[in-house]
Amino acid sequence: MQSRVTAIVVATNGAARLERTLAGLAGQTRQPDRVILVDNGSTDETAEICANTPAERIISTAEILSFGEAIATALRVIADEPVEGEWLWLLTQDSAPEPGALEGILNTVQKAPSVAIAGPKLTSWDRPDHIREIGQTLTRLGARWQLSTEELDQEQRDTQQDTLAVGPVGMLVQRRVWDQLGGFDRALTTHDDGLDLCVRARLAGYRVVVSPESHVHFAGDGVAGPRISRKQSVARRNHRNDRRAQLHRRLVYAPGWAVPLHWLSLLPLALFRTFWYLIRELPGRIPGEWAAACSVLFSAGKVSAARRALARAKTVGWDAIRPLRVNYGTVRTQRMIDREAILARQGRAMHEPHFIATGGLTIVMVSIVVSAVLFYSLFTAVAISGGGALPLSTSLGDLWESTRYGFHGTDGALIGPAHPFSFVLALLGSLTFWQPSFSIVLLYLAALPLAAMGAWLWAARLTERPVARGVAAVAWMLSPTLLASLGDGRIGAVIAHLLLPWLLLALMGAKRSWSAAGTSSLLLAGVLACAPSLLPAAILLFLVGLAFSGKGVARVLMVPVASIVLYLPLVGFGFLHGNPLFALIDPGVADPFVAPTARQLLVGFPTAGLAGWDTALQTVGAPGWPYTLIVTCLVAPLGILALLGVVVSRIRHSAVGLLLAATGLASALVANHFVLSSAGLDPVGIWAGPSLSLYWLGLLTLAVAGIGALPRLAETVSVVSCLALLLAVVPLIAGLFTSHASLSSDEHTVPAVVRAAAQTSGEVVRTLVLTPQADGGIRGEVVRDTGATLDEQSTLLFLDEELSASEKERAALIGALASEGAASQADAFADLGISYVVVNTSGVGVDQVLDPRASASAARLQSALDNNDDLTTVGPTEFGDLWKVSTDVAAAPAADTAVIPRLLSQALWWVQIVILLGMLLLALPTGAVVERPPKNAKTKRRPEPPVGGSAGLNPAADSDTPAEDHTAPDTAHTPSSPGDSTGESASAAAEVEPETEAAEVHALALTARAVRRAERAARRAEKKAQKSRGDSAAAPVGAETTAAVTGAAAVGVGMIARGGSPAPEDSEPLPGNDDLGWDKPYTGDPASTIGRPRRASYIETGTAPVPIQLPADEPDPTAADGADPEVPQGTSAAPGPVRVTSHTVAPDIVVSVPPEPEDSAPVFPVQDADREAADPDESFDDASLSAWEDTIVDDTPEVVEPDAEHPTPTSDGDTPTEEGPTHG
Repeated sequence: MQSRVTAIVVATNGAARLERTLAGLAGQTRQPDRVILVDNGSTDETAEICANTPAERIISTAEILSFGEAIATALRVIADEPVEGEWLWLLTQDSAPEPGALEGILNTVQKAPSVAIAGPKLTSWDRPDHIREIGQTLTRLGARWQLSTEELDQEQRDTQQDTLAVGPVGMLVQRRVWDQLGGFDRALTTHDDGLDLCVRARLAGYRVVVSPESHVHFAGDGVAGPRISRKQSVARRNHRNDRRAQLHRRLVYAPGWAVPLHWLSLLPLALFRTFWYLIRELPGRIPGEWAAACSVLFSAGKVSAARRALARAKTVGWDAIRPLRVNYGTVRTQRMIDREAILARQGRAMHEPHFIATGGLTIVMVSIVVSAVLFYSLFTAVAISGGGALPLSTSLGDLWESTRYGFHGTDGALIGPAHPFSFVLALLGSLTFWQPSFSIVLLYLAALPLAAMGAWLWAARLTERPVARGVAAVAWMLSPTLLASLGDGRIGAVIAHLLLPWLLLALMGAKRSWSAAGTSSLLLAGVLACAPSLLPAAILLFLVGLAFSGKGVARVLMVPVASIVLYLPLVGFGFLHGNPLFALIDPGVADPFVAPTARQLLVGFPTAGLAGWDTALQTVGAPGWPYTLIVTCLVAPLGILALLGVVVSRIRHSAVGLLLAATGLASALVANHFVLSSAGLDPVGIWAGPSLSLYWLGLLTLAVAGIGALPRLAETVSVVSCLALLLAVVPLIAGLFTSHASLSSDEHTVPAVVRAAAQTSGEVVRTLVLTPQADGGIRGEVVRDTGATLDEQSTLLFLDEELSASEKERAALIGALASEGAASQADAFADLGISYVVVNTSGVGVDQVLDPRASASAARLQSALDNNDDLTTVGPTEFGDLWKVSTDVAAAPAADTAVIPRLLSQALWWVQIVILLGMLLLALPTGAVVERPPKNAKTKRRPEPPVGGSAGLNPAADSDTPAEDHTAPDTAHTPSSPGDSTGESASAAAEVEPETEAAEVHALALTARAVRRAERAARRAEKKAQKSRGDSAAAPVGAETTAAVTGAAAVGVGMIARGGSPAPEDSEPLPGNDDLGWDKPYTGDPASTIGRPRRASYIETGTAPVPIQLPADEPDPTAADGADPEVPQGTSAAPGPVRVTSHTVAPDIVVSVPPEPEDSAPVFPVQDADREAADPDESFDDASLSAWEDTIVDDTPEVVEPDAEHPTPTSDGDTPTEEGPTHG
């Protein structure tokens, strides 16, 4: 029985590809009986193109409809009754069928009456030899699974027929089944519409198959199915639609009792997948996940309608389709294969720094020895105190409590947000949870090795020269800032110095990798938490990096997130109190220092006197020497290398180094003029050390390039620079043994009597610590329980310029205690809750040798306290003389927690923790390997063919050369001349597939060159043999050798062109031109004659089809090909189209039929069934092959003149003129 086929083409702004699709439809060997064009709300030239085609109906919609709605609209407009054996062929603007596509798919369905839906083999629009899709199925969790994606077509999937589903593009579906199932689900607009229809057809008892003989070139414009694009926004939108479709189908397919459970799990599942996407470094999918969940959550009506439609059509159970679903093992294996293939294509190889071979390990081992010598006294220590260093709280709970909004300060009287530095201390203390203060000891011991390793790895990313890497590591380890920070106990400056190289390493890949962006965010937050003075420099560098981020702007914007979350409460609190600059105050103990001059900052030293050079020259008896000039000369070699690096390095390299150095030096100069805190009566400025670390790192970045420009003197200059720098920091190294900070290894800061009282009383015990100053004054501080800790120090103390009431009362008490004969201070002791008084003459913050004026002040203070009736002398301790308040002091009043906004405190802390954990998950190297779709070749508008003619659609149809039979599977395309094959086919291949085809042509060129070399060698051997022996029979031997070599190489050329491996010895040779890799010409493109590569017949891959129980009266679909005797092939029994005038069916739907051209053939002609086939036995000889190879290898193009017997056809069938062949 004759089958009736109605082709429906839906176009949405598809003028760029619609012409090729219509041309492919016109060139079908079996024409559709009628063609319906749907102009789906287009605003481009689509309507004009549709009007120029003699389709039976042209339907225009006022708005853009989904593909399913557009098909339903077309069928509703036709409004005819389906006939027996009627099929619908669904096409889009970007689905160009090959000439035998409809005939092949009809042959497949006519062999099996139980088949209701069939799909073609979808190939790439620009790469016809790559499979884009050949069937779909479901995973065990209900996700759509494409059986093949971007796979080279070697006919490995051609044995597959029965499948669970096919896509909507190119789908051939029975009209009766379409009406029975109700068409596509209206809730599935672009994704999974074909999959859902096929699943319902399977459950209704029908079969769904794939026709590998039918080829349709598909571009993926998004009219039907997901849009294929390299844009990240398109990928995110596709994921959102995928998830919405999957969740919708889950509710539709689930049993009735499970629907409420699935509905309730939508939001919790979205939350779980949010964390999963962070781990997989796919944060761009998180908004789409929540949008899909919320959309399905409020779509009960659509779900109910789909469930009713499924129930009406369902006749078999879900077990009937279980064998067609893909199992987890197959999914996992295929994903592993895809991952490896993507990594291979992208060339993602880890940068190998050769840490051991280029001296990195040696430098780190040396730095470990140096660190052990410098800090040998810390081997038995459990804590460090002195200068800016203090022990940490003994409890992890207290450490993490200090990170919340609440009470802060040594006396717990300050209320406000926590400083970001408290998070760093809490993390450090958690590393040694059994003794949190021990982490500071480990930091001191590992500081030099960590500095050397970080700088070495940073230099390894800039240069391959081991000597340059070594200079960077040594110079960063001996940096004056690092050594001075270690000597002064500035924990924050030490951590910032160590993190800076690692931060730059992460920033190098931040715009390409989410993992690097997350790592950069955490490292930047750590650097700024330890060194707030770098905030302005960080903002400037971030803006510069953002300007050059390109397409990675989303990842670059993620870098400051952690820092913003940590600093926003503190900065906002400062703005509310009118002092926003207090956020720049260095965290920790306020340790006074003398600010250096600008020249001293220029050579990299953060303190006056160049960190001990003035004292060192006085010690050796040269007090008047210009120590600034001496140090400048010692640092000069490194500066000269940096200047050389500016000149010789690449622009990007020098720009990074100059930007780091300039920003760091400018920050140091500005910070040198700010005084935002105090220690007693001594003002304390901003420590310039972290800014100088940034400046020093920029100099080293440039110096590395400068060393690379000295191929012969690199080693000598490097050794001189390192020795000079070592001499420059000798006073700093010596100061680490006898530093003025007097670093102590004691973990306590108050006498044992006070600690015992605090532990036994169970109440808060406050101690007034009085420290004599060099200017004769007295500094007083109230500490709680076991003494001051580093995590209790808070910059909130310097928020307000005026003293608080408690501070004024404490100042009055100290003044009264220092004066003999003062009135009783019992009330003041009671109000402040002070139980003990300590005169600190040998503890934390005191020089080992007191200044004479400080000694005199201490003596007067001790005498006054001995004569005070409110105090009882306890005696000398390891921390100084101790007195106990003689009057009974009530327990210190408990903190008034009502003044703290508890809800705000908890919410703020949890927001910070969650975002930090999110950055940590993002930083983990567990990201998914994602590859963008290949770039589509730009579609060029070609000259329109004559109206009614087929010129350009099938070049062989109107030319004098015999046309090829596109239905013959073994017919080979034979170019009329080597010039035609080379010029036209090679240029088309380069245009369609610039990457793959270029590589193949290059391989062909290399093989052809080897063939010619072998021929020349054989000829030379032949001449030599003739000359030496005079043997006349030498010539045939040489010719035979040349022919053998040429023939063997020709086989290799053919296999390279096919992309396969050499055939086994027992395989049969392929007929025709198979050695050249060409099968039959591609005629879907009006201007292209490139054919698909011939596939090797011995390659068998893929999986066997799933066995399906066929009806008793149905023939085996795998039997030999044969046409239905009742259906004449290549002809159409459809009556002529009925012509109607334009009219409006609905307010938004316009139907029009263009008039048939008078003097031209129809665009959709009925093809002749007995067209002449090409000779399959015609092939190239060796001479033709050599000439063809020469045209590829030669650099200059060669125009092969056609002869009379073999004219070169052009796109319109004419013979080329003298200017050469013309390509349409």
